[in-house]
Amino acid sequence: MPGWFHSPKREVQSASRCLTVILAQSGTATLLGKEETTALQLSEGAVNKQGGINSHAVHFAFSDDQSNSAVDVELANLIIAKTTPVLLGQSVVARLF
Repeated sequence: MPGWFHSPKREVQSASRCLTVILAQSGTATLLGKEETTALQLSEGAVNKQGGINSHAVHFAFSDDQSNSAVDVELANLIIAKTTPVLLGQSVVARLF
């Protein structure tokens, strides 16, 4: 496990860090998307119990790409336009490129 799971427990500050995630919650890749959503939600809870990241709570904001690459691009462009510092996507994307 990454080191931040084992760091000393610290008090979480009120401002949380929102990490945007684009995953399939519907369509042909639903099973993978739901598994990845569950894994990230469990990670969120574990990280926050240990004091978050640099004492800031972590929150994952999920967007459904409907298992459609055109929707992925549309969502990514909207998220990037908001100058979001972190954007996460499906693990299957890494295998396709």
